[in-house]
Amino acid sequence: MVMFELGDLVSIHISKGRFPSKHKSKLMPRADGPFRIIEKVNDNAYKVDFPSDYNVSATFNVKDLTPYLDDDDDSDLRTNHFQPGSDDVHNGNYNPFRKVKCNM
Repeated sequence: MVMFELGDLVSIHISKGRFPSKHKSKLMPRADGPFRIIEKVNDNAYKVDFPSDYNVSATFNVKDLTPYLDDDDDSDLRTNHFQPGSDDVHNGNYNPFRKVKCNM
């Protein structure tokens, strides 16, 4: 079970049942945050410093909370990490245009 400490930053899972105005399409983000933990209600529930414009309770079950990970390293998941000379998948012999004989 995930445990949080007071002051921890968390992201909140946005479900269409609890946040109907925030969940408009499948392409919208499924989490919002960061929000700071301000109170531990019990082992399963925490109260977060939540803006009042959401019009929902600020108490959340741990299943709706995930630790917020700050993206300081500016890594781009779309970058190509291929390095010439280090093709260990095809041992350098892969040619996508090579004709292959088929025995049918």
